[in-house]
Amino acid sequence: MLSEYGADGNIDISKETVEPPTDVISGKAFPENYQTETHIQQWAAIEKNPIILASYLWNAFEFAVPAWNRGGVNARNLKGLITFDRKRKKDSFYWYKANWNPEPMIYLANRRDSLRSNNVAKIQLFSNLPNVEVTVNGKAYSTKQGVNSRHWVIDNVQLQKGENKIQASGKNGNTELTDEMIWTLQ
Repeated sequence: MLSEYGADGNIDISKETVEPPTDVISGKAFPENYQTETHIQQWAAIEKNPIILASYLWNAFEFAVPAWNRGGVNARNLKGLITFDRKRKKDSFYWYKANWNPEPMIYLANRRDSLRSNNVAKIQLFSNLPNVEVTVNGKAYSTKQGVNSRHWVIDNVQLQKGENKIQASGKNGNTELTDEMIWTLQ
């Protein structure tokens, strides 16, 4: 049994690329995308390993820790999939929703990492639909499977200066599900 797994993620700190924190004990910045990528990789390993009979995700909600001073919010453990006030769901929440909930869904990750400086980007999408399509500024991109059947990746997406409209869609029977986000290339 895996007693607990997870990573801190501050929903208000964005980072264009995934970079592990330099100091996990007293680090001041744990971007949300670091938490998301950690959960993607951890769940993929757990899911594929038949000798793990139980695992415990840490934690559903951010919580108070009086002596804690890391991740950019004093007295807060940021490992939750949902913010302390229970109002905002992090990308990692939607990762598990795609993997664990049978209700059809589609979700573009890294939407809060919206200010971009690189004109070539990677898009990640979480969905439990059998096929998904992604367009950027109306141009269709080929999707490929990521770590499992719920993880979709689009590499080498060309962004244009200014706003870039990213749209994802997929069908559940006759019903089309969609999601969209805007990334701005500076």
